[in-house]
Amino acid sequence: MPRTLYEMYDRILEAVPPQQRLVVRSALHWLAFSVRPLLLEELAEAAAIDPSQPKFDLQSAGLISKEQIVNICGVLVSVTVGKGGQLRWLGDKPQVEKRSLSYYFDRSFTLVSLSHFSVKEYITSKHLREVSMRFFHTSERLAHSYLAQSCLLYLLSVNGGEVAFEISFDEYHLFTYVSQHWMQHWQRAGHGDDTGHPARTILGGFLTMNPDQSQGYANWLNTWNPRALWGLSIYLTWPRRANLTVASLGKKPWQPLYWAAVLGDLPLVRSLVESGADIHAHAPDT
Repeated sequence: MPRTLYEMYDRILEAVPPQQRLVVRSALHWLAFSVRPLLLEELAEAAAIDPSQPKFDLQSAGLISKEQIVNICGVLVSVTVGKGGQLRWLGDKPQVEKRSLSYYFDRSFTLVSLSHFSVKEYITSKHLREVSMRFFHTSERLAHSYLAQSCLLYLLSVNGGEVAFEISFDEYHLFTYVSQHWMQHWQRAGHGDDTGHPARTILGGFLTMNPDQSQGYANWLNTWNPRALWGLSIYLTWPRRANLTVASLGKKPWQPLYWAAVLGDLPLVRSLVESGADIHAHAPDT
């Protein structure tokens, strides 16, 4: 019998089949360090993203079902069903997805979370780092780096990597989350001047001056109103926003250099300036 809570968690992880351990590790890291609670369908997509791979294909990623993600994580996670009107964080979701508030308030949603705060303490503990199940160990910075890379890879892969006239939020369940929160994860990862980190390859591919690689960036701006970051305006509607194409990126506001500066990412700022970014460009007035 396990003598401590951590030893009990060891036993649970030891029972996870090897082919499912990457998914379980990803799910635990997402649940421990997500900015807001995750819907079950969001977690099912998030856990399937592998940022060590060059791309993420939602159709061929081998997604597991909502039921499976709960089953393989076992007692480490719990689910809660609630009405949209009871979930305060949904206040941002209707604005991004352009649905009426009644759509959310009249529906039930399944949230998934760690079953106990000790699970988060366990996966970041010295104990786990020193036992056979160390594969599941993480730290706050490592987890935020993993989530930031996963968010960016997801944005780069939506709609097969092509500019979408309109995003189907019923198909891309995680899109709202990654659009809103990838920058928070990046900043909390604290990469600083670590120019050799693999995460920089993904960030550089997203905030790029190369028009042949800007589809993910265009989809992000077509969906998310940057002014909402500071609460300066309400989200714009699809008909007004869904007109940003790769060809027009150079003539549109909110250039990649702007976001590199917002992130305080000097290596990326230097790289973009060297690639021809306009340092005199202004953020839009409207």
